[in-house]
Parts: sequence; C-alpha cells; structure tokens
Amino acid sequence: MSYGTSVSSRLMLMGLAIFVGSQLWGLDLVRDGKGLVPIVVPADATAVAKAAAKELAHHIELASGVVLKTVSEEAIPGGEEGIYIGPTAAASELGLLVPGDEPNAFVIKLVGNRLFLLGDDTDGQPFWILHNNRTRVGTLFAVYEFLEQHLAARWIWPGATGEIVPRRETIQVERWDQVGRPAMVHTRWRDGPGGGVEGWADPAERSRFINDQARWLRRHRFALGRNLDVRHSFAYYWDKYGASHPEYFNQ
Repeated sequence: MSYGTSVSSRLMLMGLAIFVGSQLWGLDLVRDGKGLVPIVVPADATAVAKAAAKELAHHIELASGVVLKTVSEEAIPGGEEGIYIGPTAAASELGLLVPGDEPNAFVIKLVGNRLFLLGDDTDGQPFWILHNNRTRVGTLFAVYEFLEQHLAARWIWPGATGEIVPRRETIQVERWDQVGRPAMVHTRWRDGPGGGVEGWADPAERSRFINDQARWLRRHRFALGRNLDVRHSFAYYWDKYGASHPEYFNQ
C-alpha cells in the first residue's frame, strides 16, 4: 500500500468514526427549520407530564418556528427516536431513575437517538402554586433546565412578553447525562391578587395575570418540595401576654 493510499484510508476511517459517533451521541430535534422528532408522553400521562410536553413544544416553536408533534408512547414503535417526557416505558426499560429522596429532582439523558426528560412528579395541578399546592413537578423542572441550558430561554416577567428565546434554525443535542434538583426545596410566593378583585378594572385580566404568574414561578423552580411552612404562632401573644409580660415584646 502506498503512502498516499494509507493516508486516504486513515481519513476515510476518521470520517467513519466521526459519522458513527454523531449517530451514537447526536440527536437533531430541528434542522434547517424542519422538525425531525416527536415529543413522546406516557400512555397514561399525568397533568404534569402533559404540561411539560406543552412547555417544551412552545419554547421550541419560539426558538425555531417549528411545531413538534406530541404523541402518546403507545402510538409509536418501540425505540423510535424522539424526546421522551416523564415516566415513559422506554425510560423504565433503560433503568432511568429519579432520586427518591429529592423532591422535584429530575433526570436528563441522551441515549442513542432518544432524549429523556423525567422527574419526581405527583398527580396534581402543575402550575397553580400560590397557596399550598404540593404537586411535585420534577419533569417540568427537567424541561426548564433543558430550555435554559440549551436554548438560553429566559423568563423576565409573567406573560408572553417576558419570554425570551433566541432564534435558531437548528436544534441538536450531542450529549447529556444529568441528575438535577432545585436549588431550594421549599420556595413560596405570597402576593395580593389572589385575595380579591380590588384594584383590578377587569376580573378577566386579574385571572390572566395570576395564571401567567403561576407559570412564571414554576419556570423559576418554585415548588413546595418539603413542608417548611410556619404558622402564625405568635399572632395572639399580645392579647395573652401584653399586660402581664410586656417585656416579651421588647426582645
């Protein structure tokens, strides 16, 4: 074999290795403005998994203009490429597990031509979180992690005008293997609009704002992961001790 032939062979082998590697480690979600994979949800998807799929599709559309279809896992062949949301059968078969002792923890993992986003979920209202909603939404948090880290999504205030997602023609995932959790296990937001209609000219606008705010808080990882509530323990102490022990209130 001549030196030139040897070099050509090496280059061909390098090219083949790069191609095989890209097939093993890369997944094109959108290329040149065309959607290439579905979003796959469990056959018995919870409200949290459905919400996570919608949030993912919404932001991919903002980024690329492409609407990825969402399908039930039972409607596609096993092993089909796609973005698998929540506790799918495919995730279970691969042994993808969310940490059991971490509220709202999540897993993001690319396995061949399938991207998995799943988390610690319970069946409940995915967005309404202002007062005592303890639904766990780890799959939503997996989606938000992906959107922040991969699409540079930002949510600067509630509502559509606060959604910032840079435009791109191609969205590809090359490698991802992450177990994550919220920075804080208990995050709570107290405000006034939920208490009444005072100050609102239009009740419909009040309702829209509250719903937009709830979604915005989830995007910033608000969740009551563990019960760290404190009650109004001292609300009546003045009535009980104000006269007999005024010094309590000087501390």
